[in-house]
Amino acid sequence: VLTDKGIPYMGAVIGGKWLGGLLSIGGMASMMGIFIAVLLSVSRVPAVMGNDRLLPTAFSRMHSKFQTPYISIIVCAIVVSLLVLWPLSDLLVVDISLYAAGISLEFIALIHLRKKASQALRPFKIPLQKRGLILLFILPAIIFAIALGGAMLGQAVKAALFAIGAICSAHFAWLIASKRKNFIAHQKAITEL
Repeated sequence: VLTDKGIPYMGAVIGGKWLGGLLSIGGMASMMGIFIAVLLSVSRVPAVMGNDRLLPTAFSRMHSKFQTPYISIIVCAIVVSLLVLWPLSDLLVVDISLYAAGISLEFIALIHLRKKASQALRPFKIPLQKRGLILLFILPAIIFAIALGGAMLGQAVKAALFAIGAICSAHFAWLIASKRKNFIAHQKAITEL
């Protein structure tokens, strides 16, 4: 019953309609807060990419009153709103997969920088050598692989394939964006001559 009718129904059974209604309102307020927080943080990435000319510069256009990248916020809101059409289990698979890929890139960058600039001065240093950092990277990678494998064997196959496709397409999207940036810089240099 809980999977069909949810926690508000359980609250209504235990404490009456007022508790069920209160749990419904609390759940909606919580989800709205999470939506706004995620949207306002995620929308900064396209805005910065617009500044760097990796995306159209419209993404970095700032609102005159609020000084927020409103075009980026609107586009991200549309994309996130379309994702609401997916089942929650699929969204969890996609979210965890993309988050794990992002964390993996951070670990790879950390290992690479430790190798390339090991003697560089910095105010904070993770007190592990290269082997420790690799071990720190491998453990979450194994957990992610097990979870993704479970999703592939379960009912979330489409979501897992979508997440893998999104992760694999990132390199090609980066190549296209960087070529576009170089082309724009080249055209700007020509017009300045």
